[in-house]
Amino acid sequence: MTQSKNKQKITRRSILSIGSSHLTSAMIEWGEGLTPRITDFQESKAISLFRGQPTSAERVVEEIKRFAHAGGKRKEAYGEMDIIISHSHLKKYEFETSLSFSPEHDEITEKDIHDVHAQTCRVVNIPLNEKVIAERVQEYTVNDLGGIHNPIGLAGERIAVKLALFTLPHVLIRQFEKIFERCDIVAKSWYPRTLAASQTILNDEERQGSTLLIYTGSTLTELMGIENGRVNFYRALPVGIEPVAVLMQEAHPME
Repeated sequence: MTQSKNKQKITRRSILSIGSSHLTSAMIEWGEGLTPRITDFQESKAISLFRGQPTSAERVVEEIKRFAHAGGKRKEAYGEMDIIISHSHLKKYEFETSLSFSPEHDEITEKDIHDVHAQTCRVVNIPLNEKVIAERVQEYTVNDLGGIHNPIGLAGERIAVKLALFTLPHVLIRQFEKIFERCDIVAKSWYPRTLAASQTILNDEERQGSTLLIYTGSTLTELMGIENGRVNFYRALPVGIEPVAVLMQEAHPME
């Protein structure tokens, strides 16, 4: 959603974040030359989630509706949302394919990029019970030159793309899709939490250098390594801050 304000184009995106035990919703606004601004931020522990798994569809629907539909104006704004998810069953895979052209091919076009992306997604070999929720371009290779981020306009007879694909179990995705339908929410896109964080909190220097992102939730810890703009590795560990909090409480009980 965009609008013109003082001749400045403002873009707004509605976010619903599903953690291992918390729900968060927000609106993000940004424009050219403007720092992103977060509005309508709310967060709460979700009694209907255990380690990111819905324990009661009815309760999840009630809690999400309370967040996303708090008033008619918000209901209209939050009908289409980007879903940010953190889950111990989130996995990362990496695949690469290439396309070759005739010697008369002048330069790489947007269509060439679309075609090589589509081909890579068709040939991926992931378990049948998993579904791709997000992808990230690691790099392009034109002829024998790798490490390219934007190949459009380059002369070449061959283009290859290396994609990082993130998956979740089909059953979990379908559970949330049914819940969103009952909440009148359209899931526009899905993002792993650490991947979303790498795009929002890291500057260009950090993304192009070597950076380790660590997200620690109540029952989950996620690690993502970024180097030269690529996601080198991703791990989801089924342990979070709750055991530490329990130990601290036992060591220093509140009177």
